[in-house]
Amino acid sequence: MKPPCRLEIRVNDELVLDAGYWEEGPDYRSVHPPAKTMFEQIIDYLSDKPEPSAYSWPRVGEEAVAATAVCLRWGSYLAVLADRDKRLWSKARSVGLSRIHDSEMARINIEASAALERWIELMRRSPERYRRLVQLAISHLPMTRQNTKIAMDPDHLVNLARPSTASQLIDAVPPLVLENARADVQAHPTRVLANAMTNFCWRNGPVEDIHAGRLSAYPLMQRRITPSEERTLIREAASRLAQGIVATSSLLYEKSERTWSERILPFHLVPFWLVTPKSWSFELQTSDLRLPEFEEK
Repeated sequence: MKPPCRLEIRVNDELVLDAGYWEEGPDYRSVHPPAKTMFEQIIDYLSDKPEPSAYSWPRVGEEAVAATAVCLRWGSYLAVLADRDKRLWSKARSVGLSRIHDSEMARINIEASAALERWIELMRRSPERYRRLVQLAISHLPMTRQNTKIAMDPDHLVNLARPSTASQLIDAVPPLVLENARADVQAHPTRVLANAMTNFCWRNGPVEDIHAGRLSAYPLMQRRITPSEERTLIREAASRLAQGIVATSSLLYEKSERTWSERILPFHLVPFWLVTPKSWSFELQTSDLRLPEFEEK
């Protein structure tokens, strides 16, 4: 059996991320995450950078780009699939071919949501550090753009942050469903919000066109997402996350007697809006995955 093969992703001339390692089984490959999550590695890198020269509170579009960079593009397994240093897979433009395995998508969802949970908690509890990290992320992490427009069609995230919408939803939900949802939110409020935002901003976006289709070889040492697809994925996620930033700020600065969990409860009641995901973890930070085939020869 071959020795394990490390997965490393070069972000820039200073930072190379440990993305874990993979090893071969009899007819599959097991891919294991790193000991320190990619999000944590990025936060460590940015935290070591000097204070930005100009003090200013970033605009919403800049906050969204920073969140996309830190939590999704570089802070999740998506970085492996879109690695700019790898040769583009020969089948990357094949129509009807799946290029993201179910277990890979699950790892991206988990890592992006876990990272977004911690990012939102920085907004809540350490706004000054959050501001600094946003500015540093925009300055040091490669992205397709440094600002984005706010996607408001549909405006589900902003709408769910309104107390009036919350009241209407709660009145319409069956009592047992409401009881179970409230228990989840009271135990993991910020992760519930992060799951909803990740589902709306990422999972139910254009990535489905790359994920769906016939099963394939899923090579790890070749790039499976084309540069144009990467631009589309990141721009769509960032513009939707801009709406998520607006909604989160509204929740944070709401002047009412509602607790944090009560403010988030509506986000856990709307699977029909493609916001509330089904059976997503509230605790996992990353995950192992198994791919069915080997590298393309």
